[in-house]
Amino acid sequence: MRNITVTARNIIEVPIDWLCIRSHKLSRWIRESNMPKEEWIQELELIHDHLKKREQLHHSTHVFEQLELDGIPHPGKESYVGIVEERLREHYRQRQERAWLEQRIKSGIDYETSVTAVYGNLAPGRSAEQKSIVENHVIRSLNRNEQLEKDLMELEEELMPLQRIIDHKLTFDQKQLVESKYFARSVPKDDELILKFHVGRQKYYTIKKQAISRIAYELGIL
Repeated sequence: MRNITVTARNIIEVPIDWLCIRSHKLSRWIRESNMPKEEWIQELELIHDHLKKREQLHHSTHVFEQLELDGIPHPGKESYVGIVEERLREHYRQRQERAWLEQRIKSGIDYETSVTAVYGNLAPGRSAEQKSIVENHVIRSLNRNEQLEKDLMELEEELMPLQRIIDHKLTFDQKQLVESKYFARSVPKDDELILKFHVGRQKYYTIKKQAISRIAYELGIL
C-alpha cells in the first residue's frame, strides 16, 4: 500500500508514516526528473496540505530524520524547483489569458458603444423591428461582457499571490531573471540569458537559485 497513489478520496485512509514516505519519493522523483509529471506535483501538494491541516509536520520531520538514518537522503530545496517552475509557467499562461480577456472586453465595449449609438439614432415609432434587433444585440453584448469581466476578476485573484511575491519579495535581478526565463512564449536557454544580462555563469545560477528558493518559501512549499 505504500506505493499507492494518494488522492483526495483515499488520503484520509493512508497512515501518516506512509504519507511521509510517499512525499519523500515524490520529492525525489521531481528533483531527479528533467520534466516532472504534473500528477506528481499535484499529489505532493495534496499530501503537504493534508499534513499541515492535521498538524503533523513535526511527525513528518521525525520520519524524514529516520529515513536519513536508514541511508535515504532528506529531500533538499532542489526538490521544489520543478514545482516552482511549473507555477511560474502556469502564471505566464494565466497572464496571457488575462491579456486576451482584457482585449475581448475592450472589443465588446467598443461594439456595444457603436450599436447603442445606432439604436439611439433610430427614429422613434418608425423602425420597431430594427430597434428590436439592435436591442437584442446590445443585451447579448452586455451579458457576454459581464461574464468576461467575471472571468477576469477570478483570474486576477489567482494571479495576485504569486505576482505580489515577484513584485515585492524578489530583488531587481531576481525579478528580471524570472520574467525573462519563465514569462516568454519561447523559453530561452540559460546560456542565452547569461549573455543577455552580462553576468558570469556562477552569479547567474546563484540569482536563479535564490529566486526559486524565495518563491518556494513565500508560497509555503519550503
